[in-house]
Amino acid sequence: MKYQLKSVEQAANQILEIKKTAKDCFGKLSTEALNRKPAHDKWSAAECLEHLNLTAKGYLKNIPKEIVANSKSSNVSDEYKPRVLLKIFAEITGPDSRTKMPSPKSLISHSSSLDKTVVDDFIKIQDEFLSIIKKINMNSLKNVKVAWPALKFFKLQLGEILIMTIAHQQRHINQAKRAIKK
Repeated sequence: MKYQLKSVEQAANQILEIKKTAKDCFGKLSTEALNRKPAHDKWSAAECLEHLNLTAKGYLKNIPKEIVANSKSSNVSDEYKPRVLLKIFAEITGPDSRTKMPSPKSLISHSSSLDKTVVDDFIKIQDEFLSIIKKINMNSLKNVKVAWPALKFFKLQLGEILIMTIAHQQRHINQAKRAIKK
């Protein structure tokens, strides 16, 4: 099963890989290169990163500030699997999806020229996710509830947030890499 976590360390490793890719691919680009669109109706690399920043900030503000790893013993062989609806959402927003999804206007950059801080902000957000991951265990993935930014009454499991965030980031990092190659 693709959208699951075998360990908390797996989530940390995936976030670290995303962070490294962002630094390597976008960290040394000029503002002009970051903002170059491959076509008038396509996002630039900077717009892709800003979209990810806006999305992640929505999740991060709803994650409880004081997460304590759930003290229940965790069966190490258990893998965390999201609920069916969230698994489908992760597949639709993930890196292998061919589905075009319109982004909510609140999660789209309205700036035609973003500066290089968009990359720094993206990297800082990855560090925030890593800080959260350091505080949790496998039980926390299911037991810590987080309000979905778009629908506050709809609670997600922390594991679902991590899986969706990782899949979504991989999708738009790939899109940003294509944008700078054009």
